[in-house]
Amino acid sequence: MLETNSVYSFLDLPPEISIQTLLNLEWNELLAVQRVNRAFKALIETSRIQYRIALGIAGYKDGPDSHPMAVSERLESLRTLQSCFVRLELPTKSRIEISGPTPIYELQGGVFVQGRHPPNAPNEMIGVNAWSFHDPTTPFGWQLPNFSSSIRDLTLDPSQDLLVLIEGGHRNKPLALRFLSLTTGGVHLSVRRDFNCPDYGPCDQGFIITICGDLVGLLSVDTSFFICNWKTGEVYVDIQILEEGAVDDFFFLDHERFVLVCRNSNPAKLQVYALRDDLGTSVQRYRIADYHLPLVHENVTISSIQARSDPPPRNDLPYTSSPRFTTPPYAVLMKERIFILTINMLNPEGHRNVILVMRAETLMNIPDAAKRAHGPAIVTSEMWMNQTRMLPNLIPANQWMCFCYGSRMVTCTEYITDTETRRVRHVKPSIIDFNPRLSAWVESGRTGTPWDPHLPLTMRKGSDAEFLREGGKKDTFWAEEWISGLPFIVETGPPDSNRYPLNHFESVVFMLDDRRLIVLKMARRGIFSAREARYMDIYTS
Repeated sequence: MLETNSVYSFLDLPPEISIQTLLNLEWNELLAVQRVNRAFKALIETSRIQYRIALGIAGYKDGPDSHPMAVSERLESLRTLQSCFVRLELPTKSRIEISGPTPIYELQGGVFVQGRHPPNAPNEMIGVNAWSFHDPTTPFGWQLPNFSSSIRDLTLDPSQDLLVLIEGGHRNKPLALRFLSLTTGGVHLSVRRDFNCPDYGPCDQGFIITICGDLVGLLSVDTSFFICNWKTGEVYVDIQILEEGAVDDFFFLDHERFVLVCRNSNPAKLQVYALRDDLGTSVQRYRIADYHLPLVHENVTISSIQARSDPPPRNDLPYTSSPRFTTPPYAVLMKERIFILTINMLNPEGHRNVILVMRAETLMNIPDAAKRAHGPAIVTSEMWMNQTRMLPNLIPANQWMCFCYGSRMVTCTEYITDTETRRVRHVKPSIIDFNPRLSAWVESGRTGTPWDPHLPLTMRKGSDAEFLREGGKKDTFWAEEWISGLPFIVETGPPDSNRYPLNHFESVVFMLDDRRLIVLKMARRGIFSAREARYMDIYTS
């Protein structure tokens, strides 16, 4: 006979079913559940639930199911990664001696490429030298064969074994993109054809090129902008830029959205576009929002706005492992990435450079108040600047830009010491993390309730750093005030670690990827000489 008054609870379910059910909760809900009672706490402390929480706090997603690393190993790896970066103590160091002019170089997905140049022609690139850092103790280097013609610029995606070259675009040579295997230098096996652009005129101002999955975007400054599918050659976006300063830069929000950085109006704008299938026949672009930057005074000119972003490598592909690239067990969520704008302003009294940091999630979640019945949403500065961070006195990680990956950016801390005989300049890297959950964790740790006891509490809140401030105010450049409210944490590591002494002819570039900090030491032979690389130090978590 069936008992009608029996009472069953969630804890009466088999543990496997309970765990699968709990995995559908958000990470912060799981943290709340573990406080219910000891039985719930025991379930939450299993590796799969802890890994779900760790991914949520870090702003990551799990890797492909085909990855051989067990969940417990992924959990330990992610905790180690987070701990190393928040302490800025990356234990494994290796050094590579390199040489030659280095006007063109790129770091993506644990692979660094340097343009190879003929003697006495530092501005002409004929080949590529590459190094992979996936084995932290023994970097793997290789050379690609010389190209058939001179190359203007390049980018890469090691997760797809892809090297993209820009060819032509000057001296009456048509612009072309070449899609090669990063392993062999031959034509990539997934490419249907090269991308030739006979209608594009010469461009002497340089290029900005970015890969995001199957998409490649190319901006030839003050000339044209297009997005194509590198596998099929199909063009999704083709914009001829007729007005000077109309588009300074661009970046991908994700695989379906991109942003054009426009400075030729007051306020300057970030124009957000979406790519959508038009009834399955073609891909069309739709302008969905304009994000306004703060107003400047009428006598102020914004001379340039440069953007920096790094789309994380694809992890929706099957697991692969080679000396050149190994699929990571987890990857940054697209919405958790930061974008960095370097804004250069001029007025009769002088010039100013400021850095504006924003999260992808801010540009993805358009405020309801900004939406209109027709046309793109208009997001005024009052609606969104409180979700950004303005860094007015930051020292870039190289001469022109800060490098970033995921929610982290690397910048430079400078030390000047005087001795009896000379003045010595040292620089060292600093990491700023704009993950709001980590910032909240630091705050909760100060009150005695840290979110994750596995992470050592050594960080300090960004408000303690002298080079960061809370918001903007009216002055000789800005014509309006705003609140700069994006939380962050900053860490410079142990006082005497990672310091690099520099003379007048030396410089360093700090670069960042998913689990490494890379220091590129540069030098010039004389005042008018080009910079040449000397060595790279690779610090790995």
